[in-house]
Amino acid sequence: MAWLVALLLVAEMSRNTGRFTMADVLAFRPREGPVRIAAAISTLAVCLYYLLAQMVGAG
Repeated sequence: MAWLVALLLVAEMSRNTGRFTMADVLAFRPREGPVRIAAAISTLAVCLYYLLAQMVGAG
């Protein structure tokens, strides 16, 4: 249920700013470089976490 609420909040911000990705929304006001790097690192960390769980389940 919390995921749905988070998506609704992000969708509203995206629509209001005219941006399409979460990194675009977060980098709208502050400096873009550090925000985009942080978004990329957190995305890779979450993907790695889920990949490890998939590999443990498959093994």
